[in-house]
Amino acid sequence: MNKKMNLLLFLFFLLANNVFSANKDSLELISVKARILYTGYYNEVAANKNMNKNNFFVFASITNNQDTAISFYLWTCDWPIENFTTDNDSIYIKATGCDANFPKLIKLKPHQTISFNSLAISHRQENPKNNLFRIGFCFYDTVWHVRKRPPKNEIKWYWSNPLTLVQISHEYTIED
Repeated sequence: MNKKMNLLLFLFFLLANNVFSANKDSLELISVKARILYTGYYNEVAANKNMNKNNFFVFASITNNQDTAISFYLWTCDWPIENFTTDNDSIYIKATGCDANFPKLIKLKPHQTISFNSLAISHRQENPKNNLFRIGFCFYDTVWHVRKRPPKNEIKWYWSNPLTLVQISHEYTIED
């Protein structure tokens, strides 16, 4: 009887641990979603190279997955290159020109979303072998991180859904 009771208790704790362990890992702090909006030409401010290169413009959104508010820093002008990256070395996000670039504190309420329109994406080379990529967002929670960006592999990146750079035709789509 004692062995049966011990076995039942053991099974109960094992089952209870498996059931409740699914809730141990909370959702990621934020989630990143992205989609390609359109293709076109981007006015490169710094240099005249690649002026006639076709670019892809991406919409990205960051959602607070927490039940509490969160805060992070964005650069006022350089957020496309300071707060975002791609996971494909042949695809990059282009910078924008600006006169006053400084970190700005952004606060998101629980489950609130911030949207970024028209991230300009381009290839580093002609005819790349891989057009698949994801957009990564760097969550700077202190100004210290913003003042001196650590190496890319030491940053906590939150990644979007996969995207593929393909020429977009001028048609319409119906979404569910």
